[in-house]
Amino acid sequence: MTHIVFVDSNFAGIEALRRARALGHQFSAVMSEGLMLYHMNDATRSALAGAERVLWIERTTDPAQLAGALRQILAERPIDAVLSHLEYCVEPLAQVCVELGLRYTSLAAVRLARNKHLCRARLLAAGVASARFAFARTLDEAVAGFRAVGAPAVVKPSSGSDSLLAAVVDDE
Repeated sequence: MTHIVFVDSNFAGIEALRRARALGHQFSAVMSEGLMLYHMNDATRSALAGAERVLWIERTTDPAQLAGALRQILAERPIDAVLSHLEYCVEPLAQVCVELGLRYTSLAAVRLARNKHLCRARLLAAGVASARFAFARTLDEAVAGFRAVGAPAVVKPSSGSDSLLAAVVDDE
């Protein structure tokens, strides 16, 4: 039977725990004590109760803590798949999976995907259609980028979660 390890979560990830169990998969979870982007309610507790094991660590974004937790699980049984629904965890998880020999998206690919302007540039170079974009470090570069992209434009940090700092702008 497939053994999946979920590393931390958000609302969608909690649903994935329920779905994994409903599909007959065994799973474990490594969860952060300090970074909960979901409600710890009856539905969440029920989803976590379906796990073979839940390890609570202080920070799932810390590669050393994450590696320790995954080593504990590996000592008990093989891991067939590792997943995370929490953007903050994907880079340290990629790093740890290389270290432990677990299959996961490569660290280089994770870093590229998390950097919006580099990812769009790579898509453009590969001939994949993508939204027009510009990268800016200064206000003058931002204005020039806006002129090149046109209105409306979305302004956001190069890397971040859920577009929390994104804004739509209609003029310079």
